[in-house]
Amino acid sequence: MAELESSHSFKIKVVTAKEIYVEELLREEHLSIFGMKPSDIKAVSANYAVPGYLYEELGVASMEHPCASSACAVFQDPYDHPCSIDYIVYYDNNPYQTHANGQHHWNSEIRYVKNGKVLGKAEKKEVSAHILKDTPEVEITSNCDGGINKKKVPRDQPVKKQP
Repeated sequence: MAELESSHSFKIKVVTAKEIYVEELLREEHLSIFGMKPSDIKAVSANYAVPGYLYEELGVASMEHPCASSACAVFQDPYDHPCSIDYIVYYDNNPYQTHANGQHHWNSEIRYVKNGKVLGKAEKKEVSAHILKDTPEVEITSNCDGGINKKKVPRDQPVKKQP
């Protein structure tokens, strides 16, 4: 699908010892969930949760599938409703060995949020780094209109509970 011109960008780069993936969150396919196109974005800001450790979060991440980070592109729709496209990286212990050849691995997902409610998630095949091979750490870099945030999260550590 052709990309419409936009002066805003929110790129995520996920790096492991074996792979590099880059995802543009403000592309047309993602924004269409909100009934928008890239040219509708007036301003974008970033909301980060990259504490540098794995964590459990009620309704988002469990002890077996803890969160490593989230980076959210925050904007308003044409009616001034708050929206975000959330890129979340997890470490999957794969306790039931149901996928990824039964191996532990990193993975990511993209969620669409409007007015604080999750509208849905991107199809797994649409997320460039849905399953990443297991490595000792993952590095997540986000670039929101030139503002760069970079953090490494090691795999081998206790999972913390978020308050």
